[in-house]
Amino acid sequence: MIDTLPTNPRPVMFADSATLTGRHFLVESLLVVTVASKTLTLPTPTRDLAGKASYIINYSTGSLTISGAMTSGSSATMLTKTIVQCVCLPVAADTYKWHLVGLTSAVAGLQEIIEDYLDRVLQAGTNTGLTITYGDAGNTESIAINYAASATATATTSTSVTGSADTASRGDHQHGQGVHTHASATTGGTLPLTSIVASLSWAAWTATPVFTTATPSSTIVARYRRVANTVDFMLNIITADGINGVFTTCDLPVVPSDINAYIPLNAGLLVGATYTQPYVEIDCLNNIGGARIITSRATTVWTTGNACRLSLWGSYEVDA
Repeated sequence: MIDTLPTNPRPVMFADSATLTGRHFLVESLLVVTVASKTLTLPTPTRDLAGKASYIINYSTGSLTISGAMTSGSSATMLTKTIVQCVCLPVAADTYKWHLVGLTSAVAGLQEIIEDYLDRVLQAGTNTGLTITYGDAGNTESIAINYAASATATATTSTSVTGSADTASRGDHQHGQGVHTHASATTGGTLPLTSIVASLSWAAWTATPVFTTATPSSTIVARYRRVANTVDFMLNIITADGINGVFTTCDLPVVPSDINAYIPLNAGLLVGATYTQPYVEIDCLNNIGGARIITSRATTVWTTGNACRLSLWGSYEVDA
């Protein structure tokens, strides 16, 4: 049903509570309340008022109370920014009451009507993997993602659980560290977690420097880290007596990629009290993996009777 106002309504403004009279239904037809928390009392419904209607508009910022002999009771609350049609109609022989069109147990505001409708729209749709709960009192929608339970418990990150095809993309499986793939319907390709996750922190490696003439007794500190396809490293070779050894080469923690190029390194050499910067590089032009190592291009003699230290650091590319 669509209700329309009379062609030329005569509005009456109320800024305070008021008791309405028959005139408000026989002459005026548009009653506007501008202040919240007020009460409009309807006149006694009679045969003379039957069929006569007025529209009450709550234009205030709060609620409005309507009292009188209504089909819904003796009092109703009208929400802010709402409109209600009041019409006197018979309910029995010689018995009349006010009917408030738009009234449920109380007058429903447009906001509440829209919120309830939107909830029905959400609930009626396809919501795979979701649980939607409507909080009518607070006018809220709570949406929860339904994660599947783990198939079996996983005690450590070094193990994994195979997920079923219909839910493996959500939450019923766990990947451990290392290179692995998804199975069957959930195949996602190879994930190199070792290179991405497990080696982000620095670690030690056993470096083996090579000398000619003589090999001094040395303390070696060798550290590196791998981030995806890049290796960062630092190497310290320290001795109390150089015994005329000549440093030539040293292995690396991870075999470099064959990129057909030489990679220069940062180098510092201390012999006695003298610092120099010998030219040292990685030979990544060699197509033999074992030959792609640290190589000194300068003759660096660690003289007898002198404390010596060679410090190297740099980065290079490795295969995935």
